[in-house]
Amino acid sequence: MRLRVNGVRAPLRPLTSAACAAALGLCVISTAARPDIGIAGASDADWTVLTIAPDGAWGTATEASVSRAIANAVERCRATSRSALGCGAYQVSVQRGWALGLRCGREHILRTGTTLLEATERARQRELELRQLYQPEMESCRQVVVVAPDGTIKVPQPQATVSDSNGHR
Repeated sequence: MRLRVNGVRAPLRPLTSAACAAALGLCVISTAARPDIGIAGASDADWTVLTIAPDGAWGTATEASVSRAIANAVERCRATSRSALGCGAYQVSVQRGWALGLRCGREHILRTGTTLLEATERARQRELELRQLYQPEMESCRQVVVVAPDGTIKVPQPQATVSDSNGHR
């Protein structure tokens, strides 16, 4: 296809995105190359990520970047997992909040909340939902890990159960 410019046939070339943006007077700024540039209104609070593998291994990390927190949590999970795959299969992330991990037999429940009470209530609701809709015979749930907003970790006693096999606490 050719375009006529001043009566002369000229080849039609596709415009690059930079040329299009310049022609339209648009200015695009990428923050990928400049980590010190942030999105206006973005929080400076750290992200906490909790991940649990199907074999029960878990990892957690608290970082300024959610992607860095995910990577570090998965790496820490892999360090304790018996399986080559699975870390990162189940994960939650939260800013300025609590992360809670429960294991109910082969099922995992991960929940977050602004308070520990809120995270615990959300986990309880998920447990009831699983029992009522999907797995009435699900094993008793036990708390695996609790992560505070500052990233500190609480690992409950191994024999401590959160509920019995009927979902009662």
